[in-house]
Amino acid sequence: TIQVQAVPSPCPGPTSPSVGVVSDSSAVIYWNSTQSSFDVEYGLAGFTPGSGTSQIVFNDTLFLASLTAQTNYQYYVRSNCTSTGNGTSAWLGPIPFTTACVVQSMPYLQTFSSWPVPCFDTIGGTFSFKRDSISSSAVAYMDGRANSDNAILISPAILISTDAQLEFTWSHHKVTWANDKLLVSMREIGTQTWDVIWQKSGTNLHSPGGGQFVHGNFIP
Repeated sequence: TIQVQAVPSPCPGPTSPSVGVVSDSSAVIYWNSTQSSFDVEYGLAGFTPGSGTSQIVFNDTLFLASLTAQTNYQYYVRSNCTSTGNGTSAWLGPIPFTTACVVQSMPYLQTFSSWPVPCFDTIGGTFSFKRDSISSSAVAYMDGRANSDNAILISPAILISTDAQLEFTWSHHKVTWANDKLLVSMREIGTQTWDVIWQKSGTNLHSPGGGQFVHGNFIP
């Protein structure tokens, strides 16, 4: 009888690499392992292993500081068993992550004069906000779809340091789209609940001059 079995690795590698809380300048990375010592290398997305920033870690979590806001990074991790004479495991990675945008200060102004807009999330909902090619301007623009469709545009976080007032202009394409609705909501950083602070729907959403393929006048 001949039996062939895989030889257990003398230095089992980590598994389940992930990324925890990410801010504009830091990130928490972690993984699972039964080992107690690890090599970690991280850097800008696409960096060549060996050219990044290296650290030796003695637990399964590492806090990365002094990162650049709104930047793509990646990391690699491996077990380090040299203290027991078993060398190191293979590298696991790259594991990508992106730092958050810097919290904006008041007064904050966004004219949508260029696209894409830095730090704005345009891809929420069942379809996305996009550039308005009809008027050759870059604005927050929604193209009509089925009644169940929606698009969500989320601004970067803004520090409300004193009493504040939100001002914006809007336009609607066609008054007869009675099921259309426009809502403006706010939420506190770190929470998941949005509070509606303004909304219009149906004929109240009409803006003069609007048509099926032409936006109406912008209304303050």
